[in-house]
Amino acid sequence: MKNKFNTMFRRFTALASAAVMLTAAGTGCSGKDKVTIQEPTDKLVIYSGPEVDKALKAALSSFKNLYPNVEVEYKEFGTFADPEAESNYLETIKNELSSGKGPDLILMHSSEYDDIYRMMKSESFQDLNPLLENDESFDKGLYNETVFDSGVFEGKRYFIPISYSMRVLLTSQEALEAENITVDDNLSFDDFSNIMTNYVDKYESNMDKTFFTLEGMKMETFFPWNGMNLLDYEKKKVLIDNDDFKKTMELYKKYYNMDNREQESVLSTYTGDGAVMINSGSCLFESGILGGVSKALEVYSALLTDKTPVLSRFPSINDKNVATPKYMAAIRSGSPNQANAYSFLKILLSEDYQNKNAVLSEACLEIPVLKSALENGIDSWNKKFGGYKDTEHGVTLTALSDADKDKFIDIYSNIDACELYNNNLINFVWEAMEPYFKGERSYDECQKNLYNKLELYINE
Repeated sequence: MKNKFNTMFRRFTALASAAVMLTAAGTGCSGKDKVTIQEPTDKLVIYSGPEVDKALKAALSSFKNLYPNVEVEYKEFGTFADPEAESNYLETIKNELSSGKGPDLILMHSSEYDDIYRMMKSESFQDLNPLLENDESFDKGLYNETVFDSGVFEGKRYFIPISYSMRVLLTSQEALEAENITVDDNLSFDDFSNIMTNYVDKYESNMDKTFFTLEGMKMETFFPWNGMNLLDYEKKKVLIDNDDFKKTMELYKKYYNMDNREQESVLSTYTGDGAVMINSGSCLFESGILGGVSKALEVYSALLTDKTPVLSRFPSINDKNVATPKYMAAIRSGSPNQANAYSFLKILLSEDYQNKNAVLSEACLEIPVLKSALENGIDSWNKKFGGYKDTEHGVTLTALSDADKDKFIDIYSNIDACELYNNNLINFVWEAMEPYFKGERSYDECQKNLYNKLELYINE
């Protein structure tokens, strides 16, 4: 299997070089009615913003080695050291795509785009289904299917996830027993709600106690991890007029004060390691740092040294294990270098790239979409860090057993739903519902205000 993807690249190039021109019927407007699988050109244009630069560069050398006759125009927009670099990059992408220009391949980070559905509806991206369907060397079965298909909208595949994020609950059995709490593998949202409510009631006035290691996450405490959709984009419906939404808002209202207070005394313990905070009793759960499997491995192995770690999926409103895409690759609609962009995308999905950049790497993929790469990444992390001693903070990372590794693989690979992160919707919820959280307005008033905003938004 090691050389499988190199063989795939050669087969695709051979097909394209033979000038195999295939057309797939589709829908759209002016010039987007047909998808033509082109023969390779001698050029590829890629734009790189600060958020995606490392992930792109991790694939760039492989592409140049495989396709030495293709000139790559790689435009960089700076680093995070420049506060305007990311905004300049996103503004350029937005303006150029809207006018039918821009890079051939776009690698997106989930935090960069306020509403990826709107980008898909604009048909700025090529439908990738014809490319996959006519590529006999591509085996979709190697990838996490639920995550892989999250780029399909209204029958078209506008992007392919390269990696994904998840949130989990992580603590120790000893910390739970100290609070008379029981957590099982499939903790329900109602049981989680009771745990949070009781903990907040007990410690809300104690500035040295927090529920999660990281507070101040506001609506991201639950969205998209609770698996609840606020809008149905295809049917243009608002989905907040139900008990599930009310239940979520009621729980956050209870948690609001603890989540929005200053936490200097707690966070000064050692913000880099939730195990220290859990062991000291200053918090109950490691927050998961919004999806980082490497962080979860670190905290779990640190707890394993002298405690009994407890790892479970984050409870969702519908009892599903929910993920969200982290890096997503798309091809610009109308790209003149479509074949080269597709070849670059295949490198991002390749066994070599996914394995080298899984779990912990400069590219920061975290959870790779290739199923075998997740297993290999966890195993590699364990071999590298098992037994590591952090003398400064008194933490030892104990190597995980096979049973421990299987636990991680089970939670991080068995995905029931993959929801797209939507910053616009999260902000709408926060702005409309905060008066309710503060006790300034009733739930019904705030919910109605939010419903009206979302109804206008979905119909724009």
